[in-house]
Amino acid sequence: MISQGKQLIYDDQYIHTFVAEAVGTALMWPTHIDEVAAVLATNNPAFDQKKFKRRAWKAWEDTHLID
Repeated sequence: MISQGKQLIYDDQYIHTFVAEAVGTALMWPTHIDEVAAVLATNNPAFDQKKFKRRAWKAWEDTHLID
């Protein structure tokens, strides 16, 4: 994250981590994580789907699974 005055500029890694965690906690069913990853990859060839899915699945499990 880079600050330029009042505007913040986020790098792709920060954004993908944030989105993965937000998606993982917000989705009711984890199978939708794969669909979200596919859409993001379509718009960004450098997008790391494996890393995104791993983070999103972990966030989903931490939110929805009860020990």
